[in-house]
Amino acid sequence: MDRRMLIAGAAALAAISRGQAASRTTLVVSKSGRSGTVATIAGAFDRARTLGRPVHIRVEPGLYEEKLKLDIPDLHLSGTGPASILSFGAASGLTDPQGRKWGTGGSATLTVTAPGVTLANLTIRNGFDYLDNARTRAVDGAQAVALSIARGADRAIVRDCMIEGY
Repeated sequence: MDRRMLIAGAAALAAISRGQAASRTTLVVSKSGRSGTVATIAGAFDRARTLGRPVHIRVEPGLYEEKLKLDIPDLHLSGTGPASILSFGAASGLTDPQGRKWGTGGSATLTVTAPGVTLANLTIRNGFDYLDNARTRAVDGAQAVALSIARGADRAIVRDCMIEGY
């Protein structure tokens, strides 16, 4: 391959990438109740699944107490910085809604299973109180995962995120 073909290929790829970014739909998650926004990240995921095209979900500042599975390919999930907080308090030894133990992997606040996902400018937290549990020993199995990048989540990008768990 000569240099001209390589340069032409890179230019074509850059043009395609710019076109995909321009055609990406943006959904806004906000606690404000403002018209045109979605109240929960789960609600934005549900809406994104129906669109059939690349989606960017922007999370405004606030505490979003949700346990999520991100299974939407090429989705961009971004916040405004550390004040955009996704949190859920689950630990491996706690019981899930079906009556089973979460297990370490199941305790994750956010589990990414889709390829091409980008996470940016968020705080992803497992809100389980590990220090209190160490004192009281109320739960046997206190691993508490904030973010799980699961099998199938190729090309996942995590940029400028705070990840908090035990």
